[in-house]
Amino acid sequence: TVGYVLFYYDKNVGQAVLLCSKINCNHSDQSCDAYFTKEECMDGFIWYQNHSLFRIEKDNDTGNVYLVSFNRDGSNPVRGNILWNGDNVRYSEFKTIYFRSMVMHKGYLYYTYQLDVNDDVSVYRVNIDGNGERELLGTIPNSNDIKSVGEIHLSNDNENVYFSVECSLNNTDELAMVLCQYNINSGDFNTVMQEKGTKDYQLLKDDSGKVVGTTGNGWSGNLDIMDLAFDNDHNMYAYKGVTGEVFKYNLQTKELKKIYQTEGSGNLVFYQEHLYLSNYNNTDAKITEIDTDGKLVREID
Repeated sequence: TVGYVLFYYDKNVGQAVLLCSKINCNHSDQSCDAYFTKEECMDGFIWYQNHSLFRIEKDNDTGNVYLVSFNRDGSNPVRGNILWNGDNVRYSEFKTIYFRSMVMHKGYLYYTYQLDVNDDVSVYRVNIDGNGERELLGTIPNSNDIKSVGEIHLSNDNENVYFSVECSLNNTDELAMVLCQYNINSGDFNTVMQEKGTKDYQLLKDDSGKVVGTTGNGWSGNLDIMDLAFDNDHNMYAYKGVTGEVFKYNLQTKELKKIYQTEGSGNLVFYQEHLYLSNYNNTDAKITEIDTDGKLVREID
């Protein structure tokens, strides 16, 4: 059966532990508390908040997509809010990365979807405790010069949720990257910045045809704003796809500087004053931990 197995990583001792306490379990099917099918844990991604774990689950009979909470040992799954109701939502069929188009913050899951590439993108949030209906926060409109909306990535600092949107443009080969901001205190929804440029990349595959990385020059604009993290001092960190460069950009002073260079690319997360870079550009994935000035803390294989 194709699926995922849940591990707990203890960074103090550098050891990963499989979250299953059953004796003689082979951890290969749904009888294991740590095992989830690809429908039960879409993209294999989980969140942790309020002493519970959360995952995204698709009901194949109805097409409904749910937010599911469960215990830290993998047990007691509880379906909460329906994120979308079996609609022909583009992100339910499109080859996107779900955890990048969603973010969990202060008791809510923020997410986006659209019905068609030419539609406005709806921005929603749902309460992670399962109470209440989903709440429409705003839309990211398609302007006259935008041909279609591509990938959308979400990230956050303490008081804001950010939406990075990649768009193809009419009458040009250029792309636009648009960064929008939702303030959770005021409810204001604004466009922060926009970059235009082109992408240069090629997929690298092994002998079996599996994609193992990318090569090329990446984004030609000033700042690749699709893979972002934010601290609480108005700093934005951008992980440039393909080239593996990490930049630090202050949203107030506009100061931009390169702080780190990796051997590949992936995504990054800001947590407890450090940045964690997930490197996908090789066959052996790893996580690199650095501080906000780019000093290497450690690498986790």
